[in-house]
Amino acid sequence: MKKKSLCLMNVFTSYDVILIALILIITIVLYGVFTRNHKKSPDDVVVVQRKGAVLLQLTQDDLNKNGIYDFEFDGEIGYIEVKERKVRMLPMDRTICPQAICSNTGWIDGYPKTIVCMPNQIIVSFKSDSNSQVDVISF
Repeated sequence: MKKKSLCLMNVFTSYDVILIALILIITIVLYGVFTRNHKKSPDDVVVVQRKGAVLLQLTQDDLNKNGIYDFEFDGEIGYIEVKERKVRMLPMDRTICPQAICSNTGWIDGYPKTIVCMPNQIIVSFKSDSNSQVDVISF
Protein backbone atom coordinates (compact mmCIF):
# COMPACT_ATOMS: atom_id res chain seq x y z
CA MET A 1 0.00 0.00 0.00
CA LYS A 2 1.35 3.41 -0.96
CA LYS A 3 1.80 6.18 1.57
CA LYS A 4 -0.01 9.32 0.61
CA SER A 5 2.00 12.40 1.38
CA LEU A 6 0.07 15.52 2.17
CA CYS A 7 1.80 18.09 0.03
CA LEU A 8 0.39 21.57 -0.40
CA MET A 9 0.55 21.23 -4.16
CA ASN A 10 -1.86 18.29 -3.91
CA VAL A 11 -4.29 20.36 -1.86
CA PHE A 12 -4.10 23.67 -3.72
CA THR A 13 -4.17 24.22 -7.44
CA SER A 14 -1.96 26.85 -9.00
CA TYR A 15 -4.99 29.12 -9.30
CA ASP A 16 -5.58 28.82 -5.53
CA VAL A 17 -2.01 29.92 -4.84
CA ILE A 18 -2.36 32.87 -7.24
CA LEU A 19 -5.65 33.90 -5.61
CA ILE A 20 -4.19 33.73 -2.09
CA ALA A 21 -1.12 35.74 -3.15
CA LEU A 22 -3.34 38.33 -4.84
CA ILE A 23 -5.52 38.71 -1.74
CA LEU A 24 -2.41 39.18 0.44
CA ILE A 25 -0.97 41.82 -1.90
CA ILE A 26 -4.26 43.74 -2.04
CA THR A 27 -4.55 43.61 1.77
CA ILE A 28 -1.04 44.97 2.28
CA VAL A 29 -1.55 47.76 -0.27
CA LEU A 30 -4.89 48.83 1.24
CA TYR A 31 -3.44 48.81 4.75
CA GLY A 32 -0.65 51.09 3.56
CA VAL A 33 -3.04 53.45 1.80
CA PHE A 34 -5.37 53.82 4.77
CA THR A 35 -2.68 54.21 7.43
CA ARG A 36 -0.41 56.52 5.44
CA ASN A 37 -2.85 59.43 5.46
CA HIS A 38 -3.65 59.23 9.17
CA LYS A 39 -0.39 60.20 10.82
CA LYS A 40 -0.32 62.08 14.10
CA SER A 41 -0.29 65.78 13.49
CA PRO A 42 1.50 68.21 15.79
CA ASP A 43 -1.48 70.58 15.52
CA ASP A 44 -3.98 68.04 16.88
CA VAL A 45 -6.42 69.03 19.60
CA VAL A 46 -8.81 66.79 21.52
CA VAL A 47 -12.46 67.77 21.59
CA VAL A 48 -15.08 66.32 23.95
CA GLN A 49 -18.57 66.93 22.55
CA ARG A 50 -22.12 66.16 23.60
CA LYS A 51 -24.98 66.71 21.18
CA GLY A 52 -22.74 69.00 19.12
CA ALA A 53 -21.76 71.23 22.05
CA VAL A 54 -18.10 71.31 23.04
CA LEU A 55 -17.69 70.29 26.69
CA LEU A 56 -13.88 70.32 26.75
CA GLN A 57 -11.10 71.11 24.31
CA LEU A 58 -7.50 70.14 24.98
CA THR A 59 -4.80 72.07 23.14
CA GLN A 60 -1.36 70.89 22.05
CA ASP A 61 0.08 72.10 25.36
CA ASP A 62 -2.48 70.03 27.28
CA LEU A 63 -1.62 66.95 25.21
CA ASN A 64 2.08 67.38 25.97
CA LYS A 65 1.37 67.27 29.73
CA ASN A 66 0.17 64.10 31.43
CA GLY A 67 -2.93 64.65 33.52
CA ILE A 68 -6.61 64.05 34.15
CA TYR A 69 -9.20 66.54 32.90
CA ASP A 70 -12.87 66.70 33.85
CA PHE A 71 -15.96 67.78 31.95
CA GLU A 72 -19.51 68.29 33.15
CA PHE A 73 -22.74 67.10 31.53
CA ASP A 74 -26.27 66.93 32.98
CA GLY A 75 -24.94 67.52 36.49
CA GLU A 76 -22.53 64.58 36.17
CA ILE A 77 -18.76 64.66 35.78
CA GLY A 78 -16.68 62.64 33.33
CA TYR A 79 -12.91 62.34 33.21
CA ILE A 80 -10.40 61.84 30.45
CA GLU A 81 -6.75 61.02 31.01
CA VAL A 82 -3.89 62.29 28.86
CA LYS A 83 -0.59 60.43 28.80
CA GLU A 84 2.16 60.81 26.19
CA ARG A 85 -0.23 62.51 23.71
CA LYS A 86 -2.71 59.63 24.06
CA VAL A 87 -6.21 60.05 25.48
CA ARG A 88 -8.64 57.68 27.17
CA MET A 89 -11.95 58.04 28.98
CA LEU A 90 -11.84 57.00 32.62
CA PRO A 91 -14.64 54.79 33.98
CA MET A 92 -17.80 56.57 35.10
CA ASP A 93 -20.30 55.44 37.69
CA ARG A 94 -22.33 52.45 36.44
CA THR A 95 -25.54 54.45 36.94
CA ILE A 96 -24.27 56.99 34.39
CA CYS A 97 -22.65 54.61 31.90
CA PRO A 98 -23.87 51.05 32.58
CA GLN A 99 -21.76 49.11 30.08
CA ALA A 100 -18.61 51.27 30.24
CA ILE A 101 -17.84 50.68 26.57
CA CYS A 102 -16.32 54.15 26.31
CA SER A 103 -13.79 53.51 29.08
CA ASN A 104 -13.08 50.02 27.74
CA THR A 105 -12.22 51.51 24.34
CA GLY A 106 -8.76 52.29 25.65
CA TRP A 107 -6.26 54.84 24.41
CA ILE A 108 -6.65 56.84 21.23
CA ASP A 109 -3.65 58.61 19.79
CA GLY A 110 -4.72 60.61 16.78
CA TYR A 111 -7.16 61.29 13.99
CA PRO A 112 -9.46 59.46 13.00
CA LYS A 113 -9.72 57.43 16.22
CA THR A 114 -12.71 58.26 18.40
CA ILE A 115 -14.23 57.29 21.75
CA VAL A 116 -18.03 57.24 21.89
CA CYS A 117 -20.23 56.99 24.99
CA MET A 118 -23.64 56.10 23.58
CA PRO A 119 -25.80 56.38 26.72
CA ASN A 120 -24.54 59.92 27.35
CA GLN A 121 -24.02 60.90 23.70
CA ILE A 122 -20.42 61.95 24.35
CA ILE A 123 -17.76 61.90 21.64
CA VAL A 124 -14.03 62.26 22.33
CA SER A 125 -12.02 62.79 19.16
CA PHE A 126 -8.87 64.30 17.74
CA LYS A 127 -9.32 67.29 15.45
CA SER A 128 -6.77 69.19 13.40
CA ASP A 129 -6.57 71.62 10.54
CA SER A 130 -5.47 68.79 8.27
CA ASN A 131 -8.80 67.02 8.96
CA SER A 132 -10.61 69.66 6.93
CA GLN A 133 -8.99 68.60 3.67
CA VAL A 134 -11.26 67.07 1.08
CA ASP A 135 -11.19 63.28 1.32
CA VAL A 136 -13.23 62.49 -1.77
CA ILE A 137 -14.39 64.52 -4.70
CA SER A 138 -17.65 63.42 -6.29
CA PHE A 139 -19.41 64.74 -9.34
